[in-house]
Amino acid sequence: MLDPNGLALAVQRNHGTALLRLRTIPDLHSILSGGPAVLFRADDLEIPLTPGELGRLAARTLTPAEYTALGTRFGMFFDIHEDYYDPETGESIQPRRGPDPGAN
Repeated sequence: MLDPNGLALAVQRNHGTALLRLRTIPDLHSILSGGPAVLFRADDLEIPLTPGELGRLAARTLTPAEYTALGTRFGMFFDIHEDYYDPETGESIQPRRGPDPGAN
C-alpha cells in the first residue's frame, strides 16, 4: 500500500519499474483496459487499474482516452484535475519528470 507521496516516489525511482512488479488482485480487472489490476484508492475513490495504468496516473501521463474514461466514470478528482491535464483534449500538461513508467 502506497500513500500519494509514496506512489509519486515509486514513479520517479527506477523509472517506475517498481510499480510494474506490483501483484495484481485475482479476479480484479482494470476499468480502462480489462487487464489484471491493482486497486488505486484515493479519497472516496477505488479504481482498478493495471500496474502500467497506475504508473501513468501517478506520473500524470495518462493517454487522452484514459483521462477521458476516468473523468467520465468518476468526475474530476485530484489526480486528473485541470492543473495536470487539458480538460478539452485530455493531454497531459504537467507530467512528472522521467520516462513513461510502462505499458499495461
